[in-house]
Amino acid sequence: MIRQWNGIMPLVIEEAERPEQYDAGAGLFKEYAVFLGFDLEFQGFTDELENLPSMYGPPNGFLLLAKMEETYVGCVALRPIAPGMGEMKRMYVLKPYQGKGIGKALTEAFLTRAASLAYQAVRLDSVARLGSALRLYKDCGFKEIEPYCFNPYPDVVFMEYRFPPPIPSQSSMENPWLHIPASDYEGHMALPEVNQLSFLEEVFKQSLGACNSRSVACLGCSTGNGFRHIRRESTEVLDAIDINPEYLKILQQRYTDTLPCLRTIEADLNTFENHGQKYSLIFAGLIFEYLSPDPLLKKISKWLEDEGQMVAVLQLHDEYIKKVSETPYDSLKQLAPHMHLISEEKFRIMAEENGLKEMTGKIRELKSGKKFYIGIFGKKGYIF
Repeated sequence: MIRQWNGIMPLVIEEAERPEQYDAGAGLFKEYAVFLGFDLEFQGFTDELENLPSMYGPPNGFLLLAKMEETYVGCVALRPIAPGMGEMKRMYVLKPYQGKGIGKALTEAFLTRAASLAYQAVRLDSVARLGSALRLYKDCGFKEIEPYCFNPYPDVVFMEYRFPPPIPSQSSMENPWLHIPASDYEGHMALPEVNQLSFLEEVFKQSLGACNSRSVACLGCSTGNGFRHIRRESTEVLDAIDINPEYLKILQQRYTDTLPCLRTIEADLNTFENHGQKYSLIFAGLIFEYLSPDPLLKKISKWLEDEGQMVAVLQLHDEYIKKVSETPYDSLKQLAPHMHLISEEKFRIMAEENGLKEMTGKIRELKSGKKFYIGIFGKKGYIF
């Protein structure tokens, strides 16, 4: 959910997940069809209205809804049409709310979300009489192209937006964690009003006790928070993986003598492959907020032993609570734009599509008001 402002009242952009949100989208789609003034059955519009979650849902699509107070006032959707290529559909703002910047907010949110799904380009078709919409698309970077699909009406305009090629993932320009000193990270996470350092340590300790900890991978291990609870007599493999070399150096200094099984791996999880190592436990605490969940879940499913478990910790969205708590550490203030929070429902769906089934899940609320999902996932037959 993305919170915007139009200067008068708050505008909230939601990504549809629940049936009532898809129902609201269907209502806006119908309003859109009336607004256009021509028949959309050549696109299978009736079937589309009956199948919005499958057409515009995870893992490769979405439906965004603009909401003012308690009223849904606009929408836009994305569906895949070819590998790496998506299509923008049903961009519409109710007439009383047009001219307030809602269309721009929806378009910007659409492009941001499409980029997070690794699309290389998105296309759309519109009509020449919708001049303000076409100007908006051009202002946002869309360019006119040759027709890419059938449309029987005259004066149809076809457009495409191409995303810039990604910066190499090891670049410090891309990953903000390369700019956050260990002292800032630990200082911020230990603040009484944040209290996430002790929270994550508690979850890690419980995971070690409840799961088979013979071979452990800690993804985004930072400086080794919670590693003091690892028992050297029962853990044979301990891979600590992080992109920040300073964090790993500190971790080595703290634990090399007491944990001979420790192996530190400097890597970007977007590109990392473990070359056949299997784990009985993979701990992934607060990392899916900064990575595309679907590709990483696919890797984790391969890395787990047949009866291995993954423990995932996710920060949940709350429109009234900042993603990053107030902090005196300037380096932490850059994180919010890089965070993409997903719901536990969507995470479960993505995990199951990659062969990981939730065994148990719970929500934990800290004193700050932030809520976190803790999920235990297994490949087969494991009950937590």
